[in-house]
Amino acid sequence: MKSAITTLALVGLAILFFFTVRWGVPHIEGDLNTRCNIALAEQDYGWASATADGRAVILAGYAPSEEHREQAATLVAGLPGVRKVVDKVEIREIRRRDPVALCQEQVRSLLETRRIQFETASAAIESRSSGLLQEILEILESCPDANIQIGGHTDATGSQKTNLELSQKRAESVKAYMIDHGIDADRLSAVGYGPSKPIASNSSESGRRKNRRIEFILWGQ
Repeated sequence: MKSAITTLALVGLAILFFFTVRWGVPHIEGDLNTRCNIALAEQDYGWASATADGRAVILAGYAPSEEHREQAATLVAGLPGVRKVVDKVEIREIRRRDPVALCQEQVRSLLETRRIQFETASAAIESRSSGLLQEILEILESCPDANIQIGGHTDATGSQKTNLELSQKRAESVKAYMIDHGIDADRLSAVGYGPSKPIASNSSESGRRKNRRIEFILWGQ
């Protein structure tokens, strides 16, 4: 009797193993594929694609910078069920013959996660932004042939006229900082756009915070 029970138990385990191998792994991989790619898209890493191999995830694509590559890999590695990330992401090449494009990418990368801060309803730059401004300054100094437009942007709170004036004054404050620290004034221009170019919804505080920003546009002379 015990022998028969043991035999049945072994047969049951064998059947369970068969179905796990045949259907369990693909199900796990499909679930990981879906969750990883949704997470990447939600964080604006649409340039990356994730493919599950068991519980390992192969990450591929062309990142705009090394920082983006590392952030995407960290995001995927932190998702439940992911045991290992195989990073096959390549950095998008910026041609050496176009140094202005490289400088533009470097400035854009800095401002993607950090902002030049101003006092509330004022064009006075907060002292905590001095480190970021210095980093931007060093990039601009490395591109002596680039023209630079400094664009000021606000959220949609308040009147259009007030926001346009504030964005212009903030852009001019940053321009003055750059001139005071050695950038040729002839290379610089300041434009206030007010709330006309939002990058997020103004219906939430987080969206309004993103819209209150300074941008730099570089082009060759």
